[in-house]
Amino acid sequence: MKKWLLIIIGAVDALLLGLIVVSAATGWRVTAPTEQKNTAASTQPHPETQEASFPTAEKATLLPATEQEETTAPTEAPTQAPTEAPTQAPTQAPKPAYPSADEVSTDDYPSLGDVMDFRWSKSLGPYWNGLSQNAVGITDFSAVKGGWKAYLLDDPSGKHSTNTVEHIANIRISGSESAAQITIDWYITFFGDESEEYDDNSPDTEFSGTWSGGEISALGTGKITLSDFYYDNGREYAVGVYSWPDSTESIIALVRP
Repeated sequence: MKKWLLIIIGAVDALLLGLIVVSAATGWRVTAPTEQKNTAASTQPHPETQEASFPTAEKATLLPATEQEETTAPTEAPTQAPTEAPTQAPTQAPKPAYPSADEVSTDDYPSLGDVMDFRWSKSLGPYWNGLSQNAVGITDFSAVKGGWKAYLLDDPSGKHSTNTVEHIANIRISGSESAAQITIDWYITFFGDESEEYDDNSPDTEFSGTWSGGEISALGTGKITLSDFYYDNGREYAVGVYSWPDSTESIIALVRP
């Protein structure tokens, strides 16, 4: 019995001696895992706590420089747009829908082909037939100035005579809106009952008046009114009425170039 007790004690001593040797060599302790866990928990803040203690405003100031510029750029755009728009708008004048008077003014007289589409009716008066849907009304006085080919037909309703009298001429518009000038340069007169045409050497007939609402109304040797100015397919058109001193009326067709 004593022998077995000595053997057990020896085995326990050998086991303890082995533990001491291993501990000395590795630094291992029975309580080491618990101490290491506690140390990590006490020195490293919890992720949720760190995020909550970082205000949103503070994060914005800590952005890299490039990110800060991209973030603030949209706020600068609205302040720049209003200052640029007013300075650019006045310099961009709208393109005219019709040419200047200098481009289409003419000293020529009309041919038969120039007035083939000119019409007259009791209800509508004088008008141009066949203008396209793209025809543009001319409302600027400066655009109607200059020379026009002119055709006049006396007494279209036949109130004073059944004989046809036609005139070929050139009409020139000048002056200003408040002091418009109209000059008729007579060229040929055709008497239908004689089937003859004659050179018209009459002196120019002049009228003075005003431009208003796209119409010229002027007085001279009688009264003349020119209206319904249009630009269509590269040509300009207008119509008019001339009241002679004897109260006979002539309808007028204007076209150019």
